[in-house]
Amino acid sequence: TTGDLPGAGTNAPILLTLVGPDGKASEETRLESPNASFARGKTDVFAVKTDYLGGPLTKIRVRLQSGLFTFVGDAWFLDKVVVYSEKDQTTHYFLAGAWIGEGKGATLTREISASDKDGHTYFPMETYTVTITTGKCRGAGTDSNVFIIIYGENGDSGRHELDAPVSAFEKGSVDVFRIHCTDLGKISRIRIGHDGTGIGSGWFCESVKISSKLGEVTFPCRRWFDINEDDHNIERELYVDGKPGRALALYRITVITGLETGAGTDSNVSIALFGTDGQTEKMRLDNDKNNFERGHIDVFSIETLDVGPLKNIVIGHDGKGMGCAWYLDKIFIVNEATNQRWAFPCKKWFDPSKGDKKTERTLDPVVISGVTTFQVKVYTGSARGSGTDANVFIVIFGTKGKTNELELKYGDNLNMFEDGQCDTFAVDGADVGEVTQIIIRHDNSGFGADWLLDKVEVCDHGSGLWWQFPCNAWLEKSKGLSKTLKAIKM
Repeated sequence: TTGDLPGAGTNAPILLTLVGPDGKASEETRLESPNASFARGKTDVFAVKTDYLGGPLTKIRVRLQSGLFTFVGDAWFLDKVVVYSEKDQTTHYFLAGAWIGEGKGATLTREISASDKDGHTYFPMETYTVTITTGKCRGAGTDSNVFIIIYGENGDSGRHELDAPVSAFEKGSVDVFRIHCTDLGKISRIRIGHDGTGIGSGWFCESVKISSKLGEVTFPCRRWFDINEDDHNIERELYVDGKPGRALALYRITVITGLETGAGTDSNVSIALFGTDGQTEKMRLDNDKNNFERGHIDVFSIETLDVGPLKNIVIGHDGKGMGCAWYLDKIFIVNEATNQRWAFPCKKWFDPSKGDKKTERTLDPVVISGVTTFQVKVYTGSARGSGTDANVFIVIFGTKGKTNELELKYGDNLNMFEDGQCDTFAVDGADVGEVTQIIIRHDNSGFGADWLLDKVEVCDHGSGLWWQFPCNAWLEKSKGLSKTLKAIKM
């Protein structure tokens, strides 16, 4: 029987010698028959005539004849030989499970001792489906050549290069490969890595899954394969259901630019997070809006590795553009996965031409337990005379309580509450939970205090949730200077 392995068959002549109990041997006989092919996985039957060797066979010699019909490196994988003696009416088993010929660790001749029973000589072939998920963090993809070795109770698969289309191992991609090798039995671990070639060879592997007839096993990873990241290794051993590395986290970053004259900037602003479990690279804060204007509240969502509780951040700009000076009031960061929150007060200029001339600063967090930052957008009606010069105040109510009365004093416009205008404010107050209503009022001061309020919108930057409060009513002495408005979740 020829083994069921890749390249196991042969076209070369095969010769057999039978050996009896006293070492008496038959003549070497070429195994030939009309249907014989020595093809992979095929059992061929031959009739061999020889003198009686004096009893049960003790061994055989099998030789692959090298010569005209063979090539350099030609080899044959012999599974077993079963010999039936018509004289003794006995069956003899010769279990090989070995290569015969040239190359593959083979020899041209094999001497095989008799066994008292039949058996398996090698493990059958198995196809393994390997699914590899590349992470979604910045720079996760690689153009390097990725390889894998699968280990099981029956041995290992050997090193397999994961040949892939150009689009494989890109950020967030899920790539599927098939590996054909001997049956490894129960899989316990893998070794995976890359050769470090190509520009930006670093790779962040999220996980590996391997499927076979025994089912599916998962190898969590969440690690960098990068000489400049993590522990600087570019190959790793992973274990079934092992402990993964750091998870991905979505950070919501709220940046509040101050109200000082010229506080806004057109420069490119970047941030890096430093936590107890690691740090991020410098990441540019950008979206489809005109960010970092005076009094503006800008919100960014960045997905990167979870760095654990934040110890500090580094924030700064590149000094490019007209009027690069920037006055940062504070930054509010929420880890959406864990709901951990941090506030980073600043109240400093990032200006290369005055003060300490710094354009980058390290900020430490302050404890914000029970306190949050609200973004309040106030829309004044567009009818003539809708605006007011009075002082405006707000109280925010929620499922956990209410804030103190908060004055809406410093907004993104110098002249606030004008006809048809939207004014935005950032105010700190008690964490009231789910917002349910507001009371908004003015103090009737100034010339022309009557005010047509169109609506109010409130965002709790702790939760990132928005609520709307329709009004479309006048706040005036004859009709009441305050309104209680019910929340509509946006």
